[in-house]
This record gives sequence, structure tokens and C-alpha cells, in this order.
Amino acid sequence: MFKLEDINNNRYKKGNQVCIVARLRHRLTQQIINVAVTHLKAQQNEECELIRKEQVDELLQEFLNKTVTSEEEPIIVLGDFNSEPSSESVKKVNRFLQSAYDLEKDKKLVTTWKTRGNSTVRRVIDYIFYSANLQFKSRLSIPFEAIEEEKIPSLRYPS
Repeated sequence: MFKLEDINNNRYKKGNQVCIVARLRHRLTQQIINVAVTHLKAQQNEECELIRKEQVDELLQEFLNKTVTSEEEPIIVLGDFNSEPSSESVKKVNRFLQSAYDLEKDKKLVTTWKTRGNSTVRRVIDYIFYSANLQFKSRLSIPFEAIEEEKIPSLRYPS
């Protein structure tokens, strides 16, 4: 369906996380789409959130600029941002791109559901963002009944 035109593997200046940006061409329409996937710094503390903010800056200002050649080209950015919707790093991306999730209204939204020892955590830290020149159609619902035992992400239900 798509032909790979270009790919850039990027390592962030801080941390050991990466971002891959691919420039794809639709074989039938010849339309270009740019897709970036990333995994930002983990751990929930102020220091790591500052690193994530810097990583988002790099993603938006440097990594995408290496691949995207025109403002009209559609962009999708997705991945594990390790940040809640209220974080500065997620808000910054949301200023430039739209979220596939209703981050304000969907209070049942969960992209990560983990149990470690006696502690269970459910939160939103994984995102799909897209440029305004793309039209969002739908997304799959999370099968809460099916994931009660194995949680997410898992081999069966990656987030």
C-alpha cells in the first residue's frame, strides 16, 4: 500500500530513547505521509518530565524537519510518551497536532494498565497525534473485559 521513500533513525540528545521518522508514498494516489514513532524517557518525576519536554522539542523541531519537505504533507506521530495528558510534553505536541483520543472528555481512556506487586496503575501515556490535513475516522475500543487478566500493553494487546 505504501512505499518507503526515506527513513531517519534518531537518538535524542538526552537519554537513550529513539525516534524513527518514515516518509511514505501511497502507491495508488502517490500522496506522501510522514510517520514518526517514539518512546520517550520513562519514570514519573520532574527531572524525567523535563527530559521528555526536551525530547518533544527535538521531535517537533529537528527530527520531523529532516523528513517532512512541505507543510502540506500529512504527519502522524505516535508512541509511548510516558506522560499524562496534562503534562507539558503532551500539551506541546497537542498544540501542533490533533490527538486521536479525546484527552479532555474520555475519562475511561486507558492506554497502560499494569500491576506490579499489590499496585495497579491505569493511565494514558501512549498517544496517536495527526496533522490537521488528515481526517480521523475511528479507533478501536479497548476490550476491558478481555484485558482484565493480562493488562495492557501485552503481547495480545499492544498499546
